Amino acid sequence: MAVTVAKLFYAPLNQLILGDDTMTDKLVKDGTEVKKTRFNMISFLLMLIGGILFVIKGFSKSEIDSNGFLHEPFFFLIPLGYLFIFSGLILFLFNLVKRQMNKFKK
Repeated sequence: MAVTVAKLFYAPLNQLILGDDTMTDKLVKDGTEVKKTRFNMISFLLMLIGGILFVIKGFSKSEIDSNGFLHEPFFFLIPLGYLFIFSGLILFLFNLVKRQMNKFKK
């Protein structure tokens, strides 16, 4: 659309898009909103992966052999699940604190 308008009025595209301060401010604001959304999605996915790892561990079969030793083939999923959940939580809290600090600056 912007290219069509630029060709129609023989205006350079950068002047058409960044011509005034309101458009520049809008583009910067839209970029930060996309960044916030991306951080929230990444943190949600990390926590979701952690939850899935716990579910997989819950469905795995544990055995006790004849000597009384417990064999859990997917025990490594427990620390990995905690790692993913806590990293997602830390990323979410970091983004939340950063957003609150930016509100107080304005």
